[in-house]
Amino acid sequence: IAEKMSSERDRRLQVRALLDSGQTITEIVCQLGISRKTVYNVKAGGVERKVGSGGKRTLDEEEVIRAIEEDPLKSLQSHARDMGIPKSTLVDNVKRISGGAW
Repeated sequence: IAEKMSSERDRRLQVRALLDSGQTITEIVCQLGISRKTVYNVKAGGVERKVGSGGKRTLDEEEVIRAIEEDPLKSLQSHARDMGIPKSTLVDNVKRISGGAW
């Protein structure tokens, strides 16, 4: 994931350099094979991604199983708080993992 983010940042740096060199948006789109929106985003906001951009963090199934097995008497609310996620997210994942048998 970090590798992908790095290559995305490199791509945005390329866009910024091409914009600074005077190339048109159409030329940049054709040269790099990226969307016009990406070029406009870099032009308007710079090369750094905004906080919260990208997909939602996925909950690791092994993390859920490990946490519950380590302390099975602990409430799901407490487990969720420790993991930094909403209780409903944890409940949904426990149901999915257990095949709805929870």
